[in-house]
Amino acid sequence: MKRNWPISFIIFMIICQSCTSPKALEYKTYHNFAFTNVGFNSSSIRLDLEYYNPNNFGLQLKNSDLDIYIDGNKFGHSLSDSLITIPKRAIFI
Repeated sequence: MKRNWPISFIIFMIICQSCTSPKALEYKTYHNFAFTNVGFNSSSIRLDLEYYNPNNFGLQLKNSDLDIYIDGNKFGHSLSDSLITIPKRAIFI
């Protein structure tokens, strides 16, 4: 019986590569910075963040909830509950 070890090895390598964990999104820059509300107790700003998806597959971001720190001090809080489709190996805002 002939052994097909080269084919088995190739299949094994494909399976191992498909099981790699996703890479983190890379922050690039920001656009459209603007103050939307300025007050003594609280202020609001609006800006668009530009990221790069280095993965070979697309992603969907359902929501985000993050605290923003500048020099170790809490600067603000951000919430987003809209669905964002992130294409593979692409820049998105």
